[in-house]
Amino acid sequence: MTGRTINGVYIDYTQYMFSHGRSPRGTGMWAFAWDNEIRIFDGTFQDACRTAAAEALQAGVSRIEVGS
Repeated sequence: MTGRTINGVYIDYTQYMFSHGRSPRGTGMWAFAWDNEIRIFDGTFQDACRTAAAEALQAGVSRIEVGS
């Protein structure tokens, strides 16, 4: 698995990298999945990861995936 941890939430990039052939980066609309739901965040990938990790932490989730 490829990813990183922010505030105890592991963000898995594996599916994104399989689909795109590179690590996620840049600015745009970013999809994150947890609890069988997709959540969309706009902005830089770094900011989207921070926001998604904060929301996941509040929901009691410790692992999320970046959508492809």
